[in-house]
Amino acid sequence: MFIEVAVDHHFFNNLESIIAKGGSFALSNAPDILEIELVWETPFLFTAEMLARFVQRLCAEDLKKYKTKITICYTNNLTVEQIIILLSNAYIANALTGFLFTYLISSSDDAARFALNCPYIVERLNHIKLKPDTQTFENSCAARIILKILRECGIISAAEDTRSKELEIYSQIWDKPGKDACPQKIIEFVKSIKKESVRKFNITSIEVADITQSLIQRLDAVVSENKDTNFIGVANAAKLKQAYCLFKAAKPDEFITVNKTDVSMNALTDQDYLLLIERDCGSAHVFLGKKTSDGKLSVFDPKTSRENIFESFNDYMRMKKDSYVGVNLNIRASL
Repeated sequence: MFIEVAVDHHFFNNLESIIAKGGSFALSNAPDILEIELVWETPFLFTAEMLARFVQRLCAEDLKKYKTKITICYTNNLTVEQIIILLSNAYIANALTGFLFTYLISSSDDAARFALNCPYIVERLNHIKLKPDTQTFENSCAARIILKILRECGIISAAEDTRSKELEIYSQIWDKPGKDACPQKIIEFVKSIKKESVRKFNITSIEVADITQSLIQRLDAVVSENKDTNFIGVANAAKLKQAYCLFKAAKPDEFITVNKTDVSMNALTDQDYLLLIERDCGSAHVFLGKKTSDGKLSVFDPKTSRENIFESFNDYMRMKKDSYVGVNLNIRASL
C-alpha cells in the first residue's frame, strides 16, 4: 500500500479519505506494507498541533497492522519542534526510513539531545546495520575516527563503541548540526579527555603550505568569478574555504607549517593518529592515518570502513593530489 500525501490546507479535512483512497494502491507483492510519503509544501504553515494529530492517526489500531515506512520530502521545512514530535512517538520513530531517521536525529542540538535521552531511539540507532567503524551520519567521519582512537587507546571498551556514542561525540564537535566537524571543537573534545584519562594527548596542527596555498588560490578564483568549474562548484568552493579558515583559527598545542619536500614520517610513532583532510564533493572528509610497523602509511576511510596502505606520506600525497587539501591534525597518545 502506498499513500502519497501532499500536506496542504486540505490535508486534515480529508485525512480519512486520503487513508481510504491509499488503500486502492495496495501492492500485490507486499500488501502488508504501508508506505507514506509526506510532501511538505513551502507556502503551507504546518503547525506542531496538526502534526501531532497526524501522528495520533497513524498510531490507530487499523494502521498498526501494517509494516509502515515513512519518508518526508522537503525536510528543510520542518521545525525543531515538529521533528521532536515525530521522534516522540516510538511507532513513528521506528517507521522512519533509515536515512531520514539519521538525518532527523542529527538535524539540531535539541534533536540530538532528545535522541540520546530516548531509549527506543538509542535502541534503533545502536542496531543500524553497518560495517564496524563505518560512520553512521553523512558528515560524522571525525566522530567515528575519534571513537576508533578512544577504543584503540583503551579509553572506551568495544561495548561502549556504539552509534549513540558516535552521535554524542558528533553533536559536540560539529560546526553546525549535521555538518562537518569544527577543528577547534575536535581539539577541545580531545583536551576534555585528557582531564579524565590516564592517557595524555598532544594535538598538533600540520599544514603542507604549498598544497594549501595552491588550493586556496583555486578556490578564491572560483568564488570571485562566481563560475562553476570542473574543479569545484561555487557553493562548494566557499564551504571548503570556510573549512580551511576554521582549521587556521584552531588552537592546538602546536602548529607546524611544512612544504611537500619537507614531509617525513620519521617523527611519527605508533601512538600518533593523523586526521587527514580530503576534499569530497565540497565537504572536508576526514581519514585516519597511522604509521605501520614497517614504516608505511595506513589510511582508514570511515565512510567505507576500508584501509589503504601507502609506501610513504609522499606516496599518499602523490596518489591523492586531486583530493588531499594539505591540512592534518595529529593526535599523539601517551601514558
